[in-house]
Amino acid sequence: MPSGAARLRSVPRATGSGVPQYFVLDDEPVALVPPRDFQATITRYEIRYKFERPNLYLWCKLVALDDPSDAQYHGLLLPFICPMKNGRFGSRSKFARLWTRVAGRRARKGEKLSPTLFLGKLYTVRTRLVTMDYQQRPHDRLTQYSVIDEIVSVDVGGPA
Repeated sequence: MPSGAARLRSVPRATGSGVPQYFVLDDEPVALVPPRDFQATITRYEIRYKFERPNLYLWCKLVALDDPSDAQYHGLLLPFICPMKNGRFGSRSKFARLWTRVAGRRARKGEKLSPTLFLGKLYTVRTRLVTMDYQQRPHDRLTQYSVIDEIVSVDVGGPA
């Protein structure tokens, strides 16, 4: 789960106290990559709750095209997180700014903006290492993770 630790699902077991004996991770922990620019494609999107607020997660798959040193990161999935307010996006939100760049035009008020527009394109993305939790306490080295901090450019599939 992109909020630092993978979600846990309890597995009920009879222990007499009603407390599960163990937990199972619901998804893979997020990868750790150096903070720099990579090429990536957006492969899927979903709404997830982070700190009890909805966010649109655009999952970016890193692609090693030219640089052989990037081969170890090829195929890793990192999230680009677009915060929402009351389940919506404002005209200056990360989502709306990205949509405008990819579509090559400004959206009209009330227009329905689909995140499917982002799929199947090649982007230059900038990664960032998350070193603090939501209360600004430092993560220890083993619980740090990477996210896409910025989509720098649309390289293939954007407006002409």
